[in-house]
Amino acid sequence: MAIDFNILMLFFLYSLIVGAGIGAVYDVFRIVRIILPKAKTVIFFEDLLFCLTAAVIMSIFIFNAGYGIVRGYALIGSGIGFTVYYMTVGKIVYRLSEIIIAFIKKAIRLIAALIAAPFIAAAKGLKKLFLYIRRNIKQKILLGRVINGAVDGFGLCRSSG
Repeated sequence: MAIDFNILMLFFLYSLIVGAGIGAVYDVFRIVRIILPKAKTVIFFEDLLFCLTAAVIMSIFIFNAGYGIVRGYALIGSGIGFTVYYMTVGKIVYRLSEIIIAFIKKAIRLIAALIAAPFIAAAKGLKKLFLYIRRNIKQKILLGRVINGAVDGFGLCRSSG
């Protein structure tokens, strides 16, 4: 069974595009890494999930476009497509993502600060009020004891009754 060279070239071209698509999927995982904490276990499971996703994408591609026959040049083409995407568009996308996410984080912090400002001011005012009340009550209690003690003669005069 002879296979036309044009079909093989088209298959190689598709493998380049699939490789670039896998690079775009990898960018999604890298952007998630910017947002989420960078714990080693999280990174491990993200990498595992990416590898499984890439394997499924390649399997579907090879099954549909290559009639289920794994061809070396298709794997090489996908690798080249991934590398070209990663070294060109991927770098731009990642850098823009960092800038956008940093901007969003700053905007969220600013909005949170604006929302929290009245509550913080109210809490400070209440604190001052409670301190004022506490100080005055304490002084009145002490003053009351002094006045009551003076009326009773500070315990020195005992009434004989």
